[in-house]
Amino acid sequence: MRGVPNRLVKLTSDERVTLRRAQRAATYQRGKTTEFRQKIRDRNHLWNYGVSIAEKDRLFVAQGSVCAICGTDDPGAVKGWHTDHDHSTHKIRGVLCHGCNIKLGFFENNPDFHLQAALYLEKHNGT
Repeated sequence: MRGVPNRLVKLTSDERVTLRRAQRAATYQRGKTTEFRQKIRDRNHLWNYGVSIAEKDRLFVAQGSVCAICGTDDPGAVKGWHTDHDHSTHKIRGVLCHGCNIKLGFFENNPDFHLQAALYLEKHNGT
């Protein structure tokens, strides 16, 4: 409807409501600043893990600014580093790269399985 004078466009009541909603949504999205988005991320992180992103960053620096498992300095994901936590106690264990976080999830936080997998790999190493 761009370029057409408003007086020539006949909209139904429902179409006008839909158009107004779309315009408000566009205005709302433009108003979301980087600061606002960071505030929401921090609030969600605090809600999900019990620590703020600043606290997670301090933990990350304390562990040498590398993955707690493999030691890489590359997060391996667009969204960055992962906060590793025990799903039963919700206690933060460390900060992991994407690859280690995924692998740990596949092991289902079972230390016995981790040990058996390590023994298996060691047994078949170089064969």
